Amino acid sequence: YYWMTAAELRTAEAIVPGSDGPLDQTWHGLRLFNVAMVAPVPLLAWGAARRLGLGHTAAVAAAVAPLAVPQLTHIGSTINNATLLILLGAGLAVPLAGVIRGDLRRSTAGWIALVTGLAMLTKTFAFALLAWVAIVYAYRFFSDGDRRRTLRSAAIAFVPAVVVGAVFPLQNLVRHGQLFPSTANAAFATSPEGFAPDLGWYGPHFVTSIVSRFWGNFGYFDAPLPPAVVLIASGVTVALAVAAFRSPVVNRSHLALFAVPLPLLLVMVMYRAFSLYASSSQAVFIQGRYFFAAMVPFAVIVGTGAVRLLERRAPLVMLMAAGAIQTMAF
Repeated sequence: YYWMTAAELRTAEAIVPGSDGPLDQTWHGLRLFNVAMVAPVPLLAWGAARRLGLGHTAAVAAAVAPLAVPQLTHIGSTINNATLLILLGAGLAVPLAGVIRGDLRRSTAGWIALVTGLAMLTKTFAFALLAWVAIVYAYRFFSDGDRRRTLRSAAIAFVPAVVVGAVFPLQNLVRHGQLFPSTANAAFATSPEGFAPDLGWYGPHFVTSIVSRFWGNFGYFDAPLPPAVVLIASGVTVALAVAAFRSPVVNRSHLALFAVPLPLLLVMVMYRAFSLYASSSQAVFIQGRYFFAAMVPFAVIVGTGAVRLLERRAPLVMLMAAGAIQTMAF
C-alpha cells in the first residue's frame, strides 16, 4: 500500500511538476487514490454473483449492497492501508466464485495466485484470503472426478501466493525475531495489577462495538450512526442472509463456501482483540473495517437474500435503503 501511494505521488509530480506543493492538495490527491481502490467493489460484487450463477437481478442487488455500508464509504475516502486489501479481496472473489462452480483453468488459477500474492503483501488479514483459496480447492478436490487437474490448478493458485506471502514474515523474523511484530505488542503489554479478563463484560462490548463500527462509527469513534440505525441494518442483514440460504434456486454449499472469509476474519479479529485485552485491560483492535476484505461475499449474500424476498424490486429497494443510511451517516 505504501509503495503504491508513494508511486502515486511520484507520478503526479512527473506529470504536473510542482504538484507536491500545498499539503492539502497532496492529501486530497491521496484520498482520491484510495477512492479509486475501492470504487470497483460494486462491479466486482456483480461479477462474482454472475460467476456463482445467481442471475442478473441478484448480481445487480449485490452491486448495490456495498453502497449501504457508510463505513466503507468513509474508509474508502481516507488515507488508509485497508483500501488495497479491500480491492484485492474483492478481486479474488470473482475467480474463486468460478472455481467453486468448477472452473479449473490455468488462467483462472494464475489470476488467483496473482491477486492472493499481492494481498499477502498488504496486511496479516490476507491470511484469511489464503485460507479461503485452500478451502475452495479442497472442496473441488473432493467433489471432482479429475483430482489430478484439481491439484494442478490448486498448485498454480496456491504455491506462488504462499511463496510471495512468506517474504515479509521471514524478513521480519530476521530483523525483529518475530514473524508478525507489532507496535501494539509493546503499547498494550501490561495490565493493572490484579486485572483479570471479564468475559461477561468483554463479550457484549465486542459484539456491540464491532457491529456499530462495521456500519459506521467515524473518526476516532466519536461520530457514530444512531444505535437504532445500526440495530435495524444488522437485523435486516441477518434476515437477508437467512433468506439467501433458504432460496430454492441457490446452491447452498456454493454460497457457504463463498461466505468462508467472513467467519475467518471474525475469528482473527476476536483472537487478536481479546489477546490485547487480556494483556493490557484495554478493549482495542475492535474495528469493523477489518471485515471489508470480504465485502463481496457479504454483498452477494445480502443481494441474494433481497431477491429471495423482494424479487425484481430488490435492487431498487436496496438502493433506496442505501441512500437513506448514507444520508443519516452524512
